Amino acid sequence: MKEVKSIVYRYLTDAEFFNMYKPTRTETGGGGQLYIDFRTSKIPVGKWQQFFSGITALSQTMVRNGPQWEFPVWSIGVTMPRVAQTLRIYQRRSASICIPNQNINTRSANRVGAWAPADGFPMPPDANDRHALPPDLAVFLVRTYEDEIWAGWFLNNGPAAGPCQDALSERLLDTMLDTGREAGDVGILEFRPGTLYLDETNAAMPFCGRGVVTTASRPVVDDEVATTTQPAGTPTGVISGATRRGRVSTGATTRAPRPPRQRTEEEVIASLLGEDQSEEADPGQTREVVVRIRQRNLNAVRDLKALYQHRCQLTGNAYTFLKRDGTPYTEAHHLISLGNGGADNPRNIIIVSPFVHRMLHYADVSGVDLSRVVQMPDGSATLAIQINGSDFTITWHPQHAERVRRAEQRPAR
Repeated sequence: MKEVKSIVYRYLTDAEFFNMYKPTRTETGGGGQLYIDFRTSKIPVGKWQQFFSGITALSQTMVRNGPQWEFPVWSIGVTMPRVAQTLRIYQRRSASICIPNQNINTRSANRVGAWAPADGFPMPPDANDRHALPPDLAVFLVRTYEDEIWAGWFLNNGPAAGPCQDALSERLLDTMLDTGREAGDVGILEFRPGTLYLDETNAAMPFCGRGVVTTASRPVVDDEVATTTQPAGTPTGVISGATRRGRVSTGATTRAPRPPRQRTEEEVIASLLGEDQSEEADPGQTREVVVRIRQRNLNAVRDLKALYQHRCQLTGNAYTFLKRDGTPYTEAHHLISLGNGGADNPRNIIIVSPFVHRMLHYADVSGVDLSRVVQMPDGSATLAIQINGSDFTITWHPQHAERVRRAEQRPAR
C-alpha cells in the first residue's frame, strides 16, 4: 500500500487509441502520432516539475522545446515480472507534454506495462479502425510519497465505473471521475499525506481511502485495523479547485473483517424511529449515493452475451428478467477476479444472472478450477461448483469451451 501524493490523468482520444495499435506503414510520409499528449494549459510545466521532483533514479535534461524526464515507472497490478521500466516524458511543443513510443508495432515501442493488452488494456477489434476507442478510457500516472511513479488505467463509463475500492476514494477522486469528462481531458490532482492510498497489486480498483484492504482487495471497516478521525487532510484538484477532506489512520496488518454484531430488536426499532424523526424534521433532505461498478472488456462481454442469447451459464433464464428492449438482463463475471490476477478476456469471463453474480461475489464458493472442466461429446464443457453448499454447474458453449481449453493447455512460461 502506497500513499498517493499526486495523480496525472488523460482521457484518450480516438487518434491516440488508434495510433497505439495501428499497423506499420499505415501513415504515408511518416509514422504519425505515437504519443499521448498532456496540454500545458491544463498541467503547466511547473506542475510537471513538482510531480517529478525527488523521484528515485530521475534523470532530467533539456530538449529543443523544454524539459525531458526519464524515470522508472511501475505498473499497477502487473506482477510478472515485478520490475520497473524506464519511461521518457518530454515537452514536445510549447502547448504539450507527451509520453512517446506507445505504439506496440514499432521498433522503438516502449508501451507502459500497465497499458499493454497482455495485461488487460483494451484493444481495438480492428487495428485499422480509427474510431474504436472504448468510451471514457483514461490512463494515469501516480506519484507516491515513497518517491515512485505508478501507471494504471480505467474506464469511466456507465452506468457507473471507476478505479475505487470505497466511497471515500470516490469522493477524493470525483474531479477525475466526473461523468462529464470527454476525450482529450487532462488534469492533475494533489493530496496531503494520509489522504489517499494506492493498492499497487489491484489493477481494477487501485485507490483506497483507508489504507487497509482485505485479501479480496476491499477496504476493511474494523475498529481494530482502521480508525476514522475527524476530517483533516485536504487534497486539491488543480483543474476544478474542488476541496475534499478526510484522513484515516492506517493499521500495520491486513485481516479479514469480523462478522457484524447482531443488533437487538430494541436497537433496530430505535434506529428506525430515529430515522423517521429526522425525515419529519427535514422532509426535503435527500442524499445521492453512487456505486461504481467496473467494466473493462466491453467487446468480449457484448459478444459473450450474444453467444449465450443472454442466458445464465449456471441457471439459464431462472433468475433473469426482461429489459425494456425485450432481452434478458445478464451480467459478466470474472472467474478469477482482476484484483487477484485474473485475465480480462473470454476464457476468464462467464455470463450469469444478477442473482448468481451476487452469490459468486459474496457467498461461499468452491470448486472454481478450470483444470477440472469436463468436455462433453457435443464440444461444450461443464464444471461442477458449490455455492453455500449447494451444487451448481457452469456450462460453456462449444466455441467458448474451446477457448477455455486452449488456455489450460498452453504451456507455462
